[in-house]
Amino acid sequence: PKTCFYRSVPMRRETQINLLTLIQRICRIYQAATTTVQNSRNLQACRSTTFATALCIADCISRIVAEDDPSEFSLHYSGEAEGPTSPFGISAGSFETLGSQLPVFDAKFSALRSHCLDYLHHVELHGGGLGRCIFSFDQSLVPSAGDVAFTTQMCIRLALPVPDRNQVAMLLSGADGSLMELLPELVCFRDIAFYFKHSVSGTAPCAESKAFLPAHATLHWSVGTTSDKKKGEQTHMEIRVMAFNNHPQTFVEYESGKKTRFENFMRLFSKSSVERNKLSSADPTNVVACCSSNPKRSKKPIEIDNEDDILHLKAEDLPSFGGVLSPPDSERFLSFLTVPYMRIPLILDFFANGDPGRISALRCASLQSIVDGALFEPGRWKSADFSGKITHVPIVDEVKKQELLATPCGKLFNEIVKSPDVIVTSVIKILERALDMDVGKYDPKRPSGPLILYSIRLAVRLEGYIKFAIKNYQDSMGLSFGDKKRIRGLEGIDIPKLSSLNANIHDMLHSRAFPLLESWLGKSGISDGDDSCLIHAHLLYLFKNHEYDDLDFTAVSSIMASQIFLNVFVTISYDDLYSNTHSEGNHKPSEPPPSIQIPQNEVFDLVQTHRSRILQFIEKNKDIANECFEATVRVATNIGTRIAPFESEENVKKHSNRSWQLIPHPSNFGRFIPDTENENLRDGSYRVPKPGQTYADWMLETTTKSVGTELNLQVSDFTLQNHKLTLLDESVVKNEDFKDAFLNEINNGSTKISDVACAEVMHTTNRYWWRLIGRRFDVQSWAPDVRLYHEMSGAINKEFTRTYSNSLRGGEKWICDILAGKIELLLPGVKLKMRGSDQSRSPFVEMAGFFTKKEEGDESKTNGPPT
Repeated sequence: PKTCFYRSVPMRRETQINLLTLIQRICRIYQAATTTVQNSRNLQACRSTTFATALCIADCISRIVAEDDPSEFSLHYSGEAEGPTSPFGISAGSFETLGSQLPVFDAKFSALRSHCLDYLHHVELHGGGLGRCIFSFDQSLVPSAGDVAFTTQMCIRLALPVPDRNQVAMLLSGADGSLMELLPELVCFRDIAFYFKHSVSGTAPCAESKAFLPAHATLHWSVGTTSDKKKGEQTHMEIRVMAFNNHPQTFVEYESGKKTRFENFMRLFSKSSVERNKLSSADPTNVVACCSSNPKRSKKPIEIDNEDDILHLKAEDLPSFGGVLSPPDSERFLSFLTVPYMRIPLILDFFANGDPGRISALRCASLQSIVDGALFEPGRWKSADFSGKITHVPIVDEVKKQELLATPCGKLFNEIVKSPDVIVTSVIKILERALDMDVGKYDPKRPSGPLILYSIRLAVRLEGYIKFAIKNYQDSMGLSFGDKKRIRGLEGIDIPKLSSLNANIHDMLHSRAFPLLESWLGKSGISDGDDSCLIHAHLLYLFKNHEYDDLDFTAVSSIMASQIFLNVFVTISYDDLYSNTHSEGNHKPSEPPPSIQIPQNEVFDLVQTHRSRILQFIEKNKDIANECFEATVRVATNIGTRIAPFESEENVKKHSNRSWQLIPHPSNFGRFIPDTENENLRDGSYRVPKPGQTYADWMLETTTKSVGTELNLQVSDFTLQNHKLTLLDESVVKNEDFKDAFLNEINNGSTKISDVACAEVMHTTNRYWWRLIGRRFDVQSWAPDVRLYHEMSGAINKEFTRTYSNSLRGGEKWICDILAGKIELLLPGVKLKMRGSDQSRSPFVEMAGFFTKKEEGDESKTNGPPT
């Protein structure tokens, strides 16, 4: 309690409720955000760890007894209530088992996962074990024994009727509001617990992936009936939860400790891709089932526990990954996967040394996913109170063997602490050999391009893990061995050796890989949009592990330019990053991953991490900051590279460095404009309301229209001439007229149309007007006019009162003589009107009318302006 931040000072109940409500709201926003971005197994790992952190903090706050008005929920949950009571707890559930099979690319999340498991394990033990754990939604939506005991105790205390199991379901769901209306803390804690449980072992949270708002992630609770076959078809009330447009929030079937590993595997493998993604991608059973050359294996998987099972596989059952691995190499590679504790150095050495053809195999998405799983899946977690020892060899009991080989903070950290030389030298060698295969330009059809990018990602992630281990060890020096700030499993590392090894990785990345990526970028302009986005993503990724002290012009300008470029030109993809590793994937097995090949959540996290550091750097280094802003503008508008404008005297003169400054207002921190902007922007007077201006007009003026050129580092936006830079609408790009003009005039005869950068000039009711950035062309697109003019007052001149041909005067027959035989051909079905005055001696006559358009199933309707 003395070291706990939340217990350091007494807490009032209003503060307790506000904190729990805030955490509940953050969980709802995070759930909506992570459901919107591209799905990946790394995203599932980060999501579950984030929700676990929220649950641990909420649990800690819920156990605090307020100094002014103690909550009955807190008193009974913590065991501090009067009488013969004891505390309740909440279990980690599948977070310890299914969560161990998800790759964690960021060392911070891996360490955080270990902390959360330590906390939840402690809570479960001191809460009386699983029998007194509440909200075990991942086990069953029927209230557990812990739910019944807790709810009964609360009802007795609050003078409510003692509930049975069915009534407990109604009370906890809020269908009966007697309990929840008295305990707002319990409502928040219940929702936070559900978000956590569902993030680990839940089915797909929504029916289809699209953009969602936080309101869509709100949990709607109700009850329904279910039958338990184990209890003679007895009917029970179960809790039901809906979210994302009334989509049921259900859980996968996974029984830890009661079913064999293969039975659990089949439970998930036979379901949708969301459930299959919870399986380890480095599990040899899963690899053979998904990647075997024999299509029958995807429908009837074979259990593989050891090397003997691999030796009995038929040749057609061995995965070749699209022919990139020979059968002997495939067999050897699979055998490494059967020994999880030793697989990391074995797999890295397999690709780094020996047959040069092996390293080329790392270009394909399926192998990348498997290697990522082997390296970055943390594996089974070892608790602090584990006291098992090896008493005899070999260990036949599989469960005991897995417990003995478990690690406190993941297998990669375990290798870094105990034997870092092999993994670091192997990764450096893979990166070095990949860079030597460069052909001068990124080409997805050649193995060198995807291989180099994957090698960079691998090296950056390993660098991050080593850097984190060094920093944590240095920060924890002087702390006691049992101090909670220490991360278990990182004791006794060799700091000088790790620092030297990490310096070698850093030098290889920034002295060789960085110049190579920039040279690729110079040969891939905006016309090669997909390739440019891919390269920018990896340029940004190179600086993932930079701290504030590492920032300079190269780092800041690269981060700013790449993040702005990606925000403008990358279209959000909702497809799974490694969907092609499954049997129903549309990609060939030997192809690289789609999109930018990096999980989108990892890119967002990288930008978020560097945002405050860059703003701090800009504030302290004005001259360098101006150069960084100009470099970003050049890259975003394709008028030059990060270093200089394209070689043109006009460009060099036109795009000389300007002085950039913040728009002066507290809400504008992070929004920068050049000194060429209007004076009222620079002095803040643009925010003064104009006479007669409405609030809506004022808000639009101050947030968008007042700004000509702006770089917003808070949201990674680049605004040009009052409009954000964006991609030209896909419907326009596919238009045949645009294709013809683009290929022959705008694109210099190229046969490829990729993403086209533009800024909106004007948007009216029936017309869009875009300016193509860097091409000096505009595009305008009109929609058909659908107004019914005959219903509009004044559409035809009020002086046109006579109907043509029916009311002509004698001297006006000259009009009929001219139009006879022509009017029906020129204006079929149009009823013309003319002025009421005599037109006998007029040199010309004016007439007007409406076209008629017949619509299927309807009578004729007038549509269109007067003719």
